[in-house]
Amino acid sequence: TSTSFLVESILAEAGTRTGLIGTVEVRFGDVVQRAVNTTPESLDLQRTLRAMVTGGVETAVMEVSSHGLALGRVDGCRFAVAAVTNLSQDHLDFHPSMEDYAEAKALLFRRHLAPEGSAVVLLDDPSAPIFLRAASEADARLVRVTRRPELEAEVRVVSAEVAMDGSRVQLELPDGPRELLLPLIGDFNVENLVVAAGIAVALGLPGDAIARGAARCRQVPGRVERVVGEEDAPTVIVDYAHTPDAIDKLLATLRPLARGRLIAVFGCGGDRDPTKRAPMAEAVARHCDRAVATSDNPRTEDPAQILEDVVKGLDSLTRCEADALDGTDHGYAVLADRREAIACAISIARPEDMVVLAGKGHEDYQILGTEKLPFDDREEAARALARRAS
Repeated sequence: TSTSFLVESILAEAGTRTGLIGTVEVRFGDVVQRAVNTTPESLDLQRTLRAMVTGGVETAVMEVSSHGLALGRVDGCRFAVAAVTNLSQDHLDFHPSMEDYAEAKALLFRRHLAPEGSAVVLLDDPSAPIFLRAASEADARLVRVTRRPELEAEVRVVSAEVAMDGSRVQLELPDGPRELLLPLIGDFNVENLVVAAGIAVALGLPGDAIARGAARCRQVPGRVERVVGEEDAPTVIVDYAHTPDAIDKLLATLRPLARGRLIAVFGCGGDRDPTKRAPMAEAVARHCDRAVATSDNPRTEDPAQILEDVVKGLDSLTRCEADALDGTDHGYAVLADRREAIACAISIARPEDMVVLAGKGHEDYQILGTEKLPFDDREEAARALARRAS
C-alpha cells in the first residue's frame, strides 16, 4: 500500500494523470471510493479502469494481491511494470504453503506483463530467486532494487537515516545519486521507497521526479499513522501490521525511536491462518516493554481461543491483570475488548512512551461473529488521549 502511494506521488510530480486501486481506496480525479478488496473482482476492476480512462487517467497504479492473481481477478490485464514488494507469512488460510503463495505472486510476471514490460525485483527478499526466474521466463526487462550497497542493481540504497519525522535516504539511480527526504516513518518504508523508485525507473522517470514525489508523498491511512494528543501525551502509532514479519519490522523500527517504554496493543484475526498467532506474539515480546493482547477481527471464531493461541508466544513476558500492567516490568495483560485494551495502554503510558496499535490500521470496523461493527483504532486512541488529558 505504501509503495503504491509513493509511486502515485512520483507520477504526479512527473506530470502524469494517475489513478490508484488498492487496499485502502480507489482514487482518481475527484473520485474517492473505499476499497472492498485489495484487488477488485474482475468486472468491478474493468469498470473502474474504464472510468479512469474516461476521466483522463493516463497511468493506473494498482495493488495486485495473491488472491486476485489466483482467482483470476486480473485476467485480461497486462501491466507495463510489475513489482513484488516482499513475501512473508500471510494468507496461508488460502494458500496451502509459502511455496504456493510465492508461485501465486510470480503469476504477476509470468502471465500479466505486457510485451516488453518491466519486472521490478527486490533482491533482498529471500524469495527473490523465484521472481527473478519468473521475470526471465516472461522475457521481461529486469529492474533490480536493493538496500544493500554492495549488490549490483539498477536502484540501490547507499545510506538511510530514520527518525520520527521521516527518513533521509541516499539512492543510487541510473541517472546518478539523489538524496531523498521521505516523510513516511519507519525503516521498512525505505524498502518501500526503493521498490517505488525501481518502478519509476522502469517507467523512464528521472531521479528529480523520484526525489520530489517521495518528499511530497502523503500520509498513508493506517500505516505508521500518528494520533496526536496534548503536549504531554505519549506518542501513539496506528499500523496495519498483521503478520509476524510486518509486526516484527514495525516494532524493530520504532524501538529505537521510542524515548521511553514501547507498549503494544495487538491481536490476530479469526478464521485466518492460526499458525502466525504465536510468532506475532513472539515479535511483540522481543521488542516491547509492555503489551496488551486483544481481539482483532475475531469473525466467527471464539475470541478466547484466538487469545489462547496468541499468549503462547508471550511466555518470555510476565502475565498480569490490566490494573497491574504499569508496574510489571516486561508484563502483558489480556483484554478481549479492543476498546478497553487501547484505553488501558494509553492510560498507563508516560509522555516519553510510545503506544503502538497494530493490526487494523485504516479499518473503520471490527468483525464480531457475522456482524461488521463501527470501530476505528485512530478514533479510539483519540478518545483515550482526551480522557487522559482531562
